[in-house]
Amino acid sequence: MNKKIYNEDLTLNLILNSEKVQPASRKLLTQLYELDQATRKLQLRNAELLMQKRQLNKADADYANKLKGIEREIRRNEKAINANQQAMMALRKEIGLAGLTINQLRTHLKVLQTMLNNTTDPKLLKQLRKNIDEVS
Repeated sequence: MNKKIYNEDLTLNLILNSEKVQPASRKLLTQLYELDQATRKLQLRNAELLMQKRQLNKADADYANKLKGIEREIRRNEKAINANQQAMMALRKEIGLAGLTINQLRTHLKVLQTMLNNTTDPKLLKQLRKNIDEVS
């Protein structure tokens, strides 16, 4: 079983003990999971598009059109990824930290740390540090 695992080979089965989760939270967790899966698919598609962009032959007659099409799809995917991430943050807020799984908490913590590393606003810094302390 020394097979190397690639992104497209990895499958995740998430089993929740949903009897303890309230029906409303269960629905929100399902939405969160679906958004996460959609975001991952978009990220994989962007990686494929970047590979296609690198492999384009500049000698092709319609090189510029192909390049514009790829860049347009990448921008569209990035907007969808950002929208998904915003929706996921809102769902996490609505579910609360107690309703999230350990893996979802880790992901949420990584997002918060990335936001903390990229911000300069002192008020936002304070709020992000507070949120990071709550999650960890």
